[in-house]
Amino acid sequence: MSDILKNLSGLQFTLILVGIGIVATLLHSAYVSWREKRIMDAAPPITRAEVDAILDRMDNLKLPLARLVVTDGQPGPMDTKIGGHPWSPSEDEKWPQTKNAEPLSFLAQINFAKMPQIDDFPSQGILQLFFADFDPFGEEEDGGLAHTLRWYPSPTGTMQHPLPSNLPKPRKRSFFQTEAAQRVGLSVRPEYDVARASYYHWPLDDAVDPSLFWRHPENEEVRDILNGWEQMSDDIVAMHGTHWVGGHPYFTQGDFRSDNDDPHLDRVLLHLGTDDHFMFGDAGVLNLLINQEDLRAKRFEQAYLTLDCH
Repeated sequence: MSDILKNLSGLQFTLILVGIGIVATLLHSAYVSWREKRIMDAAPPITRAEVDAILDRMDNLKLPLARLVVTDGQPGPMDTKIGGHPWSPSEDEKWPQTKNAEPLSFLAQINFAKMPQIDDFPSQGILQLFFADFDPFGEEEDGGLAHTLRWYPSPTGTMQHPLPSNLPKPRKRSFFQTEAAQRVGLSVRPEYDVARASYYHWPLDDAVDPSLFWRHPENEEVRDILNGWEQMSDDIVAMHGTHWVGGHPYFTQGDFRSDNDDPHLDRVLLHLGTDDHFMFGDAGVLNLLINQEDLRAKRFEQAYLTLDCH
């Protein structure tokens, strides 16, 4: 054997080692597959009752929402809108700034008097969201990423705030993809609907038995339901639209609430997604979340802002 090895070139020896490695990997994979199959065969089958229990919980966690469908036209001062000029109660109202005196970007305004009535949400009042477009992942605070929320419970008049002269124009990786979206704004049409919960998100992601994804179904009916599971979850997300108020959040990188010390941010004040006018990083999403009790009490200072992208 030693004489054979001496006569091998470096390339031949390398190829032999690679071949041994490939064979070892294949044998290990075959053993793992055989072992997993034995575990699956020995495990109790997934029953229709188990599947129905999850579907029932998805139904029990339904939440009303208002899709914000972007439409043509220029939004008015008191309209619900994305970008543009925020409504202002007076000429003395100051534009929100960072600690470095840089103007924040005005992302959205919700006028609840012009929205469908959603359980727990105000029936009137204007909520405005400002955020650091130029450094979205920079500063953090107790409410998640640094932002400013302004709440006006009884707005009157039609004054709107002029944009700061030093507001940065849209550029690569800005939220606003066009100057018109930033400086004129996007009109939106609210559409009321009700959304089931998705098992991908808290609290269902913690409640679903992980073995549900590898045990055998008890019959073809259960198999068909499980095979359609992912499409069902995608349909739940799709029915929310791109931007919405209420309903359930959507995340590109997984639901952070599952691992958070205080996961009970169970209401969506505002979700902004990606479209031709608006983008967070690589097809990212913004979620402004709040606890149900804080929402009922209009304690918007307790809201939590998250941003994630691919």
